[in-house]
Amino acid sequence: MAKFIMIMVLGGMITNGITSFSQNNNVNQDTQNYLDDFTYNHANDIASSVADILLTRLSEDPTYEDKAQATDDFFGGTATYIVEETFLEDDNLIEIKVTSKSNGVTTIITTDINRETKRKERINVRYEYE
Repeated sequence: MAKFIMIMVLGGMITNGITSFSQNNNVNQDTQNYLDDFTYNHANDIASSVADILLTRLSEDPTYEDKAQATDDFFGGTATYIVEETFLEDDNLIEIKVTSKSNGVTTIITTDINRETKRKERINVRYEYE
């Protein structure tokens, strides 16, 4: 009887140890996935916010152009942007290019806006990871 109890206790301890180890690995992987998603979203949010700020500036001042590259700190990351005039198929467009960096992730958003209608013609989002 004592051997049976000893085998049951040891079996339970081994099963518990394997289960705990497996659960710990799952929790670690889920945490890493969450951090990766947060980092990518954070870099994207910075770039999108700066692009929206520049769109607001353009709506308030239609002649606004910032051909010199500028860098600002936003929400714990950096954003480098440039606003310049461009042409695509005889359309007079304003191109906004924003590059944001946050925790080793770089997001590049390029938005083209029709100068006359202030309508977005195309949006291109590209991610680069360091």
